[in-house]
Amino acid sequence: MYDIVIIGGGISGAVLGKFLKQDYKVLILEKRNYEDDKNKYIKSCGGLLAHEAQASLSKLGYCLPKEALVTPQVFYVKVFDLDNNIEKFYYKNYINLDRENFDNFLLSEVRKGVDIKKDVLYKKYTEIEKGYSVEFIENGEVKKVEAKIIIGADGANSLIRKSLYKKELDKQYLTIQRIYKFDKKISYHGAIFDSEINDFYSWFIPKEGKLILGTALKKEKNAKAKLDKLERKMIEKGFDLSNPLYDEGTFINKPKIGEFYPGKGDVLLVGEAAGLISPSSSEGISFAIRSGYLLAMALNESLTDFRKPYIKSLLKIRISISLKNIKAGLMYNKAIRKWIIKCGVFSSKQHS
Repeated sequence: MYDIVIIGGGISGAVLGKFLKQDYKVLILEKRNYEDDKNKYIKSCGGLLAHEAQASLSKLGYCLPKEALVTPQVFYVKVFDLDNNIEKFYYKNYINLDRENFDNFLLSEVRKGVDIKKDVLYKKYTEIEKGYSVEFIENGEVKKVEAKIIIGADGANSLIRKSLYKKELDKQYLTIQRIYKFDKKISYHGAIFDSEINDFYSWFIPKEGKLILGTALKKEKNAKAKLDKLERKMIEKGFDLSNPLYDEGTFINKPKIGEFYPGKGDVLLVGEAAGLISPSSSEGISFAIRSGYLLAMALNESLTDFRKPYIKSLLKIRISISLKNIKAGLMYNKAIRKWIIKCGVFSSKQHS
C-alpha cells in the first residue's frame, strides 16, 4: 500500500515527488523511459522556458544542467501578424530547452525513497476498501498497486481527469509541429498570427541545426493541411523549409475563465491535467512547477485534510490564468492586435 501514487513523471509529477516529505511511501508511474532511443516517446513541445518558470525553478533551488539547454539561446521574438501584414520584434528572455533532457533532469531530482517506474502505461484505477487499486502495464504484463491517494499529473489529455469529470474540456487543441533540418542562423523565435490557419497562434523555434514550425488547432480532420498551408506562407517569408524531417503532435488545453479541475476526494489533479495552462500563450511549465510544489506542501501538512488547502493555495495561479484569458481576448482580436503592435507596446527599439 502506497500513501501516494503519482500518474505521470513529467514536470508537475517530478516536482511533487521531490518535495513530498520523507516518511511518505510514494510511487511515480511514467510512460517515458528516456533511455531506449529506438522506442523513445518524445513529448511534442516547443521547449521554451519562460521567465515565470525560470523564477519558479530558482526559488525551489533547481540548477539547470547544460544537457537541458540547446543552441541558439536567443532572446527576441519576432511577431508575424499575417492578418494585418505587420512584423515586429519583442524582447523575451526565454531559455531554449531540450525538453526530454529537461524532464529527465527534473525526474532525477525526485527525493530518495520515491519509487519510480518508467516505460509503464497507466490503465485505470478502482476504489477498494482502504483506498484505490491502480492498474498499469509493465513489460507487457498487467500489474496493480494500492494507494491511499492518487495524483493525476498526466497532462492535457489526462485519463484521471476524464474518469473524474466524464467529459472533455470545452476548448482542447491539437498542437502539430513539423521539424526541419535548418542550417541558417536566426537570432529570434517566431510567433505567427493568421486567422486562415487558426484562432490561436503558430510558432517557429530554431533548435540545434533544426527548426520547429508548429500551430495549435481545434480538433479537426484537416490539421495536416493547415500545417502545410502555414509552411507555404513561411516559405514566402523567405524561410528554407525544403528539408522536413518528421511531424509530431499532442493536445493542449485553452481554459475558459473559471474552468478548473482540482480533482475529487482523494484523487487530485495537478499541472495541465487540472487545466492550469495559459490561454493566451499555452505556456504551462510555470504552472506545472508551482502547482506540483503547492500540492506537496498541502500533502505534507496532512494526508487526510489536504484538498481544501491545495485548492486555496492555487488562488493566485487561477487569478493569473483568468487575467491571461483577458489578454487572449486582446491578442486574438485583429483590430486590437494591430493597434497594440502599431503603438509599439513592449516592442524592441533595437529591431523596430
